[in-house]
Amino acid sequence: MEFLKGFNGKAAAGPNRTLRKRTLTAAAVVGVAAGGILVPTVAGAAISVTGSKAAVVLSGKTYKLSGGACVVTANHIDIGIGTPTNSLGINAKVSKGKFSNAQIGMVLGGKPVAITTDTGTATSKGGTFKGTDVVSNSTVKGTFTC
Repeated sequence: MEFLKGFNGKAAAGPNRTLRKRTLTAAAVVGVAAGGILVPTVAGAAISVTGSKAAVVLSGKTYKLSGGACVVTANHIDIGIGTPTNSLGINAKVSKGKFSNAQIGMVLGGKPVAITTDTGTATSKGGTFKGTDVVSNSTVKGTFTC
């Protein structure tokens, strides 16, 4: 297929040429920026690949994270911000700009943090979240910008 040409120097055989190099490249960039996870997008999604930031407060300490990607639609948010030692990932269904019981995971100071019983807000520009870390039983709160 034509979209593989940039990776191995040759076009693969096959009749389906609907994907183009630009589409695959854009998807790969979002995936790499989100920690290597390919984030599926839909038409109308707001995608921020650069400039994504987050601030997370756990046990009185603030962690500032940057780099990564946000994919926000009217009813869903996927974000991956940070580095291997300090990172934040959120996967949530959004209704009227709010979410609850999202999948929120972090690595802060090299240690894993998993949040349960969470709530938050999300727009195409960013949002907030708050929940309880299942490891330390501490309250975790944070903000993110896309």
